[in-house]
Amino acid sequence: TGQYLLVNTRPAQIGLGSIGVVSPEGQSQSGVSENPASLVSSDHLYDVHASFVPWLKASNGDLINFKTLGGSYRLAKRHAIGFNFTHFDIGKSQFLSFATGDTITYDTRELTFGISYAFSLNDKWYIGGGLKYIHSDLFSKSLSQVIGFDTQILRSVGLDLGVNYRSSQEFANGMALFWQAGLALQNMGPKATHFQNDAQKRFLPAIIRLGGLFGVAKQLDENQRLSLQFLLQLDKLMVPTPCNDCDEDNNGLPDYADKTAFEGMVASFFDDHYGGEDFREIIQKVGFEAAYNWRNTWRLAARTGYHYQHPSKGNLHFLSFGLGVAFKGLYMDMAYVLDRNPGPMD
Repeated sequence: TGQYLLVNTRPAQIGLGSIGVVSPEGQSQSGVSENPASLVSSDHLYDVHASFVPWLKASNGDLINFKTLGGSYRLAKRHAIGFNFTHFDIGKSQFLSFATGDTITYDTRELTFGISYAFSLNDKWYIGGGLKYIHSDLFSKSLSQVIGFDTQILRSVGLDLGVNYRSSQEFANGMALFWQAGLALQNMGPKATHFQNDAQKRFLPAIIRLGGLFGVAKQLDENQRLSLQFLLQLDKLMVPTPCNDCDEDNNGLPDYADKTAFEGMVASFFDDHYGGEDFREIIQKVGFEAAYNWRNTWRLAARTGYHYQHPSKGNLHFLSFGLGVAFKGLYMDMAYVLDRNPGPMD
């Protein structure tokens, strides 16, 4: 349920293999999608961000897409708030009427609206949290009689928590080293369903993200600065592994479905039914960015990344490439995803 919540809609982060729990030096922090703690690290009083991400483009053109609007505002030197709105437009879906045999066309969409708060403990440690409203309109209630199921709009809430550590060391020859670590827990919330009489409510896609960044920079002269940054991120869903044959209490439901949302998150680390499951559930991402700054006015960045998900756990593995241009606080980022399994992702 709510799998669209896992999609990173920030082009700057997509270009790095969808790494977002840590962010490169100089990247805009508005509408941060993966770590709310990063909001307070921005050098700007406020930020506004908008993006458009086509989805399954090869088979649907731009009919399926994500539209995102986000922003942040520094309340004081150590405090910041932010918001993020994402609209997942799935386009028109067709349903077959059990009563008449006719095909019914319906507009389906999903959206989230979230607010975030971040606080700087000192010049190295940042913490943050966010709350999001989740609205999934895959089946209109008016379609209940048409498709033969008692359906409803899925509504839920999700909690995000994050921490970010940043440090650096400058040298007399104009060289500088800097590094980051980030941890985020996302989409923690109650189970939900699209069906009013469905006893098996589904888990939200709660996820834990852990990442790191190492960078080196060189001040070429008083106007020019070059930086290279390497990023790594590991993600794991905090959702129990389905085992449909496991029903110790004989209530007709798999044991994993009986768990509460919190029990499911805890059990996701200890429910290896088939051997090696927990390891295969870890999504691995690496990224690299090279950036050139001129007079702290212009910034040009080139990015690439790799995203790997085990074939038995989604099989989403791709190369990504990105470009970013900034001028006096105005950012423009682009990204391209090259799926290793050629298909509608391209």
